[in-house]
Amino acid sequence: MSLITRCPACSTVFKVVADQLKVSGGWVRCGHCSEVFDAQTALLAGGVAAVAPVPVSASEAEPPPVSMPTPSVVSKNAAAEESSLAVATASEAVVFVAAPDAPMDSALEASPKDSVVPASGYSSENFDSSFFERPTPPPDVSFVRQAQRQAFWRRPLLRAAMGVICLALLCLLAVQVAVFERDRIAAMEPRAKPWLLALCEPLGCTLAPLRQSEALLIESSTFNKLRPDVYRLSVTIKNNGLLELAMPSLDLALTDSQDQAIVRRVITPTELRAAATLAARGEFNGVVNVQIDKAALTGSANTFAGSIAGFRVAAFYP
Repeated sequence: MSLITRCPACSTVFKVVADQLKVSGGWVRCGHCSEVFDAQTALLAGGVAAVAPVPVSASEAEPPPVSMPTPSVVSKNAAAEESSLAVATASEAVVFVAAPDAPMDSALEASPKDSVVPASGYSSENFDSSFFERPTPPPDVSFVRQAQRQAFWRRPLLRAAMGVICLALLCLLAVQVAVFERDRIAAMEPRAKPWLLALCEPLGCTLAPLRQSEALLIESSTFNKLRPDVYRLSVTIKNNGLLELAMPSLDLALTDSQDQAIVRRVITPTELRAAATLAARGEFNGVVNVQIDKAALTGSANTFAGSIAGFRVAAFYP
């Protein structure tokens, strides 16, 4: 059995099936304006649009009563609805009138002059305001839940709160990046050092020269014997990077004939009498005397003196 219902938002008329209404609990979505409404509360009387008597002249014979046929298609496009549908105002109501033998489609396609007439007897006493109220849809329908979620995220207050939260998170992220990359930022932009120092003061961090060991290169080095237990190391360190870097320490290893390290020594920038930083594309030439403590080594002094066959030196940050 087919029923006729009307969308309370755009007044579009639809044909619905009772079995389908039982499945969805009576809730449907308008195909014209996408409004979700309860089709059972918006059903038209008698299964079709309410028909009011049409005034005729005295010369016309009174037609016999006819029954309205069940329409096969009731919903029309926007242009047909604007020409065949009218919204009731406070002073008059508008209804559809079809010919005795014409289907409902013919009544909808008729011109407004022939198919829409004012209905008499309308007053505010028989006006049902609940017809235009939007009932609360049940939460167990999928498209109703989707519409409720979309309406929830479109609230202006919620969007403003989300914008403030996102802005606060971006500021927090910027502070974290500035703290963890403070040395690089200071090397790239020296004018930012006062701001970074002010940021580090409450956080307890320090600002130091940038360390980038992969940009350092030992171009040349020599190791000469001055006395039995004293050696002289000469080294040239180059900065291949584009930023000013911290001066590295040196790892000196003395090796035997098998290229095995028999003694290791760390030489700091202070022992090299070097500055704290090395300029971009700059070089440093340093000389330092290294004294070997033979008493701390295994074997006699003569055995140690004859076991040194080479050396290795590398730059690193401790």
